[in-house]
Parts: sequence; structure tokens; C-alpha cells
Amino acid sequence: MMPIGENASVPAFDTIAWLGMYWHGAHSEMKGTGDRPDTGGSVRIVEDCPNGQFSIAFCSTACLRQFLNNCVDELEKRIK
Repeated sequence: MMPIGENASVPAFDTIAWLGMYWHGAHSEMKGTGDRPDTGGSVRIVEDCPNGQFSIAFCSTACLRQFLNNCVDELEKRIK
């Protein structure tokens, strides 16, 4: 969003949005130390979305949970 006033904004039509999940290795049980942790993997859920905004709709919370679980499962595969 692009601010147009103190309490107002509009879509930033000159931007491209994305959504992803990334493993950052910040915990002691994960690989990676120091300033450059081993990121191991990432999953992009939305790529190159014009106008900087997107939404994802689901028919039920069960479908949403299944989708998110599948994203996490894919991320785990890429980390290994």
C-alpha cells in the first residue's frame, strides 16, 4: 500500500508482490551459525503478483490448513 494521507492508503500499482516461506536456521537445533545461516530451503507460494496485492481464498479452514501443511511439508523436503 502507498500512503496518500495520515490515515489513508491506496494500492501501490507499480509494485510486484510475492509470498514465501523460508527456513532461517536461527535456533540451536537447526543448521547454520553466524551472520550467514544455512537457509536450506524456501517455498514460493505466490510469484510476481502485479499491483502488489493478492489474496488466497479457501472453502473451509480445513482446506486452508491442508494447503498450509502442504507448503510446510514442501519446505521440510527442501531443507533436508
